Amino acid sequence: MIKTTIFGVRSAFLAFTRIFEETKLDQKATWRVSRLLGQLKQHVKDYERAMQKLYKDAGGIVDGRGISMDVLLPLQDGEELSDYEKRRDLYREKANGLSEALEALNDNEVEVNYDAIPLSILPKERKNDKGEKEPIEYRATDFANAGPFIVDDSEKKE
Repeated sequence: MIKTTIFGVRSAFLAFTRIFEETKLDQKATWRVSRLLGQLKQHVKDYERAMQKLYKDAGGIVDGRGISMDVLLPLQDGEELSDYEKRRDLYREKANGLSEALEALNDNEVEVNYDAIPLSILPKERKNDKGEKEPIEYRATDFANAGPFIVDDSEKKE
């Protein structure tokens, strides 16, 4: 069981998705990573639904391309300054509330029912098209974003 924030889950999901799609993993690593992605995917979907609700509640519009927020229009011809200031203050209040709600959503703790993937099962090299061994290039950011979902098991326990 791994406890982390929803932000940690989202970061790990992106990191392992990239590793899974761009790195030729062996059978065992493919199996472990794909199972972990399955566990993380539901948390990511739940996050996206909650995020969309927060945007909608703040006046956002959800369409096929994503979520957009209305922009604050400048003072209109014939609009009283006091009316504009009320409109501006309401807009700022919604935007600040949305920002705080999104931060709180990202900080929500979740539990993922899976064991961390040992670093040792990720292959260090693979065969290229010519059958020659070549090192696998992992990104440091992927390991950093994998967070608690990957563990360095290279040191022997004494």
